[in-house]
Formats: sequence, C-alpha cells, structure tokens
Amino acid sequence: MRRRMMATAVLLAGILVPGIAAAHGEGEEDQVVLTGRLEVGEGEEFGNAVIFDGPVIVDGEIHGNVVAANDSVLVSGLVEGDVHAFNGPVTVTGEGRVDGDVFHRGDLSIEPGGVVAGMLL
Repeated sequence: MRRRMMATAVLLAGILVPGIAAAHGEGEEDQVVLTGRLEVGEGEEFGNAVIFDGPVIVDGEIHGNVVAANDSVLVSGLVEGDVHAFNGPVTVTGEGRVDGDVFHRGDLSIEPGGVVAGMLL
C-alpha cells in the first residue's frame, strides 16, 4: 500500500509541479521535500511548497501553492495560492490566511480569525 501511495505521489509531482511552478514570481525559491517535514518559519518566504510524505507547517509566506500528498497541512501564516491536501487534515489557525482554494480529502479546520478566501473543495 505504501509503495502504491509513493508511486501516486511521484505521478502527481510530474503533473502538478510544472503547473504550479508558474504560479509565483521570478526568483522565488520552491521547497520540495520527498519525506520528512516541510516548515516555512515566521519571516521566511517561498514560491511553492510540495511534500510527498510528511507534514507542512506554514508560519511564514508561500507565494504559490502548497501540495501535501500524505500528511497534514497547518497554516498560521500566508498562502497566496491554493492548498492541496490529498491524504491528511488541513488546519488554518486564527492567524492563518489562504488566498486561494483548499482542496482536501481529510478533515478541515478553520479556527476563528482564520481566512480562506477561495472555495473549499
């Protein structure tokens, strides 16, 4: 089962990463993690954030999209694009803001004060 999920994640990367790369400005560095933890600390700014196996924590700013294939997404900073969570919960804290849509298959929690400007799908 785990091998099948990783194969799906690799396939999604081949489809999604080129498309989301155009979603942010020139010179912004993307963060891509195969397995582990993807953290964007307070004061840090990146283009896109993509992780295949592990959680995403956004305390800073993402000027593109967040894609998490197999774990949770926690937004307490800013995501200017969309959040894609294929197999895990999404939490937008009271200080968090997502300017795009949130695509999720797991639980979704938006705390009081948290903002999702786009659609919840």
